[in-house]
Amino acid sequence: MISALLDHLWQSTLFCGGVWLLTLALRGNRAAVRHGLWVVAALKFLVPFSLLFSAGALVSFATPADAGPPMFGVDIEVATPVISPAFSLREAARDPAPVLLTGMALAWLIGAMSIAWRWMRAWWAAESITRAARPAPGIPTDVRVTDADIEPAVARVIHPVVLLPAALLGRLDASQLEAVLAHERAHIERRDNLFTHAQRLVETLFWFHPLVWWIGRRQVEERERACDERVLEEGHEGTAYAEGILTVCRHSFAAIPSPAAASALSGDLTLRIRNILGNARPRALGAFKAAALSIATLAVAAGPLAAGAVDDAARRKMNSH
Repeated sequence: MISALLDHLWQSTLFCGGVWLLTLALRGNRAAVRHGLWVVAALKFLVPFSLLFSAGALVSFATPADAGPPMFGVDIEVATPVISPAFSLREAARDPAPVLLTGMALAWLIGAMSIAWRWMRAWWAAESITRAARPAPGIPTDVRVTDADIEPAVARVIHPVVLLPAALLGRLDASQLEAVLAHERAHIERRDNLFTHAQRLVETLFWFHPLVWWIGRRQVEERERACDERVLEEGHEGTAYAEGILTVCRHSFAAIPSPAAASALSGDLTLRIRNILGNARPRALGAFKAAALSIATLAVAAGPLAAGAVDDAARRKMNSH
């Protein structure tokens, strides 16, 4: 079990490195594309390649009891010292001491429960604020006003709503308010709350891996930038939007105990403002990059499936002889 976990971790780490290189190649394109890649990098931690390999082996629906050794399994085992940087650790973990294994499991459980508790507590706080929020005259019907000291935010995954603190109503003019609300609606259209909860699940299960937290920060940065790009594409004036963000930031510093955690301050705020006020706009992905991304996605998903199917066919052929 330990060796399988180590294999999964180094494979996911290597996969993340490939995603990082892709985001560098796409840094001039839309932030939504890069955000999607980081979401895939996080979800990879939930889907081991060995699971896809096993799923591919089920294609033939044949599992003879006296089947010979799997072809790919033999090749991978022989090549392990070359392809697996965790080989020495795997060898050491083949027969771990029961006390050590129990201690590791206990440490993981304590860390996972701590993060899950914070996750659930934040979810419950948001749900409580949402239930107490109210519509207000002159405010769009998909927006609820709250007296809580929060920043503009989107609550709930199913039937999401925009929460707007009452303290901001007198600080934002009409154009600024429209742009800020357009940013929050972009989060709803992109289903960002769903992806955020998926990232929280990965962080809960793999809290011990620093790369998981780094992926989360990249997601936040690209998510906010993607919403900024959408607001500008809808025709909102950049100066009014930037002023609205700065007003929200001032409100967050004054009202929220931990303003660094506020999404209005997420990512590189200076870079966000510069991109909003600048004339440059993200380039279209283009046919070549779109095709390359599609092929890479297909290869990552279909490769282990095909390997499992071929391996199973080879085992059945050996068994028939």
